[in-house]
Parts: sequence; structure tokens; C-alpha cells
Amino acid sequence: MADKKVLAKNKKAYFDYEVLDKIEAGIQLSGSEVKSCREGKASFKGAFIDVFNRECFVNEMHISRYRHSSEQDYKPTRKRRLLLHKREIEKLGSKLNETG
Repeated sequence: MADKKVLAKNKKAYFDYEVLDKIEAGIQLSGSEVKSCREGKASFKGAFIDVFNRECFVNEMHISRYRHSSEQDYKPTRKRRLLLHKREIEKLGSKLNETG
């Protein structure tokens, strides 16, 4: 089995907040965003999760533009979809509604 490499981690969240649950999720990225993440150009600082129409999105996650990319109108903090199971999305949605 191949070793998993962590591409980005929010260390400050553990200092600023009490972490009660951990959920591992995938993020839907474009090809140049994947390459940028592998170079260590991703940051979760100021990012937050939003649940809308039974889908989860991460907002304000910054991924710098890949240096060899030809994209002209690249938005580094665009909304990105999280890849989760339906049960996990429902669980997150209920927690967001109860605690705000």
C-alpha cells in the first residue's frame, strides 16, 4: 500500500479552536491545482466549510496558481467541492444548523 502524503494541514486550527471531530475528505481540484498543491502552495488559513444542496464546499482555501499553468483568469480562493459520503454531509449539515 502506498504511503499517503499530506499536502496541506491547518496547524493553527488546533491552537485556536477545540477540535471535537475529524473528517477525512477529498477535494475536487483542477489539474494545475493538484500540481500546485504538490509543490506545497496550498493554505487552509481562513478557510471554512459550507453545506448547500446536500453538497459540501470549502471556501477561502488558497491554492496559488501553478507557475507553468496557462489559465489566465485563475481564482486562488474559489469555492471547491468536498468529496464526502451522504451520511457525512448530513452529519455536518446538522452540526452546522445546531451550533451555527
